Amino acid sequence: MLYRTSRDFSGIREIIAKLGQEAKLSSPLSPHDLRHIFAKSLLDPAAYGLDRQPLPFPAIQQLLGHIDIATTTIYTRVPADDLARMMGMSEAL
Repeated sequence: MLYRTSRDFSGIREIIAKLGQEAKLSSPLSPHDLRHIFAKSLLDPAAYGLDRQPLPFPAIQQLLGHIDIATTTIYTRVPADDLARMMGMSEAL
């Protein structure tokens, strides 16, 4: 059985931070940053060079495990006026 300890997470943080340094990023990279990047890439894949359709906003909310849609807007940094339009994408599910 796998047990999560702070030491396990510390090692992951160190690996991700080192990868950020090797990529010569202007600021440190963290696991939380990767979560934000993942969310944004689901919403706007073309911005990340991905050749696929964006996911509907409610699907992103579900993948991130957010109960409140407002939390998902924080992760994706969606302007409030665009949220209603994106919520209309839910009919595609």
